[in-house]
Amino acid sequence: MLIANPIYDSAFKFMMQDQTVAEHFLSVILSRTVSLEHFEETEFTVTNTVNITGFSTQRMDFKAVITEANNRKRKVLIELQKTHTDTDIAWFRRYLANAYHDNDTLKKNADHQDIIAIYILGFKLNTPVAVVKTSTQLIDATTGNILDANTDDETFIRKLHHESIFIDTTQLNEKTNTRIDKLLTIFNQRYRNEANYVLDISESQFEQNDVLVAKRLAFALLDRKTKTELTVQEEYMTALMSNIAKEKVQAAQEAKQEGRQEGADLAKLTIAKTMLSAGLSTEQIIQFTGLSQEQINAL
Repeated sequence: MLIANPIYDSAFKFMMQDQTVAEHFLSVILSRTVSLEHFEETEFTVTNTVNITGFSTQRMDFKAVITEANNRKRKVLIELQKTHTDTDIAWFRRYLANAYHDNDTLKKNADHQDIIAIYILGFKLNTPVAVVKTSTQLIDATTGNILDANTDDETFIRKLHHESIFIDTTQLNEKTNTRIDKLLTIFNQRYRNEANYVLDISESQFEQNDVLVAKRLAFALLDRKTKTELTVQEEYMTALMSNIAKEKVQAAQEAKQEGRQEGADLAKLTIAKTMLSAGLSTEQIIQFTGLSQEQINAL
């Protein structure tokens, strides 16, 4: 079964535009039944003029408003990141800040919706498992005891921290044990086809309730607009990673060259010490080693 790789923004957007699929996906990931009130994506044109001249693609941020069984509405932020670059953390923090700074929340008596952040990552985290959740429990700082959640009046503490879920897709494997693991098979990069934006997964890998999600992603490959966007995103990522690889090679070569130079300087300093011990003048040492007056005085 060929499906669009949902770690690509366009494939994930197509998947989440089906409300039934979106509700099922979020309910499994959050480990509780939710209904989807609203889902939207914000698209940004990303142009890398330094590394890849003239090459641009779209980057998307995803936001959903859900209602839980207790009728509480919550805002879910979803970030997809295929590779690790230096700008990731800054990007994620800015996105969180914008979510907290939502103009609607600044109005008097506004409904300050709790935030849940979901990060789906295509690079390895330093964690022993594929899915990590941060705790939102209240803890007595003096005893370490967990407090009743109702202790908070829901107008201060709860609004200043949020639940987060981190999914490291590189640690997903063929043996799925938990409910979340089974659904996350759709993100398992071990099933990549020749085109990285296509996964080849047997339908038997999915639980019955998850087949609907997989079929939605299969349909994404038949959607002309989505397929075009996937192709462009793949070309951009290929060019970006190629450029990053070249930069790493260049940096390694420069470091090696610097290492050789440092070795040569160290040898000169050793020789200079020996010459000083032998009673040679500073001028003679400078002439012989090429070191500066300051370097020799520091010996």
